[in-house]
Amino acid sequence: MTSVLIDNGFNRSKNDYCLFTRTDTDVTTHVLVCVVDIVIGSRNQQYVYVLLNNLCERFKMDDRGPLPWILGMSKISGAGLESINQTHYIDECVNRLGHEGYKPVSTPADAAVMLAVMQQ
Repeated sequence: MTSVLIDNGFNRSKNDYCLFTRTDTDVTTHVLVCVVDIVIGSRNQQYVYVLLNNLCERFKMDDRGPLPWILGMSKISGAGLESINQTHYIDECVNRLGHEGYKPVSTPADAAVMLAVMQQ
């Protein structure tokens, strides 16, 4: 996959080896490769379709359409804005730890309380 993306003009991120980026005149395209999932993001939908078709010809894969979830986060689109929401992931963590009945607070402890080490 790496060589195919590089052959298509992408550069691999030095900070995250899963991220590949290609910048054309006015459009940047990002490809995120996470084990068996690939996420393609670009404002140029035509280029996304061309890239996806190229990848489908070389690898056994299919297009699952718009991305509703990634890494336990939901993707929300609207009004020209893309955002992610981790509510589902947080709820799963809370349930897994058995803390479903706990009530939320603005801060987990009183900020005015000073802690000290007790001598034994």
